[in-house]
Amino acid sequence: MSTLVASRGTIAARQMWAVYKAQGHLVAVTMRTRGVPTTDYSTGAITQSSSDRVVQGMLCTYTNREIDSVRIYAGDQRIYSRLTDLAALPTLRDQVVLDGSVWDVVGVGDTASGAIIELQLRRAGEVSA
Repeated sequence: MSTLVASRGTIAARQMWAVYKAQGHLVAVTMRTRGVPTTDYSTGAITQSSSDRVVQGMLCTYTNREIDSVRIYAGDQRIYSRLTDLAALPTLRDQVVLDGSVWDVVGVGDTASGAIIELQLRRAGEVSA
């Protein structure tokens, strides 16, 4: 399953999400929201706050036709999540934890329904887009 078939509005998106959940396509995902780093100039310490929230998401891979090695790399993943499950809209500073692996959010988009968000993920530490 490579794309989300919920493009006819929020009601259809909710119905399709229930179908995907019943079929076992959803996984538990930890969304790590990271704050803006702050510097204490008297000590030189840099701190950054973060908060984790576990949500359900649907993990998908990119097809070979979508991988262009410029915007989408081989190995990138995409995850779909419901907006109502998220505390805040993810930013490019945030991370996602999947089965203990940390992934950086390198792209944020939405589906035509407006109820489901799509995140492009890249392994933490790899070159950003």
